[in-house]
Amino acid sequence: MKKILFIALLALGLATVATPAHAINSPVCENIRNSPAYADNQESLEAALRAAGCDDQENLRDSPMVATTMGIIFFVIGIISVIVLIYGGIRYMLAQGLAAELSVAQHTIIYGVVGLIISLAGWAIVQFVFTRVFGS
Repeated sequence: MKKILFIALLALGLATVATPAHAINSPVCENIRNSPAYADNQESLEAALRAAGCDDQENLRDSPMVATTMGIIFFVIGIISVIVLIYGGIRYMLAQGLAAELSVAQHTIIYGVVGLIISLAGWAIVQFVFTRVFGS
């Protein structure tokens, strides 16, 4: 069970690290977009945005790929947590009063609850960040 919890936490950590750093709409990119120097020449504006690393921001904001990927990851972690909870409940029922078996079953249930809480908290954090940063 500790391995499952470790894998779930590792997946959550990797998912948050894998989110592109340039997804945040930086002031530098906004200054380039609003600069009067590029008002007449769209090609120069696009070249300046690419050079500053701002070319993917609009596409990322309009594309729900990152949000969808994060949603799928949290959904899978939640499903695994519920399965662990069910498994722990079955072990608890089949323990037949043996102290060692009851302890193992209780730990399994606790791991499932912790995984579910982490999954829900991670989902809430991602939703909060996406609504604040991207406004959608």
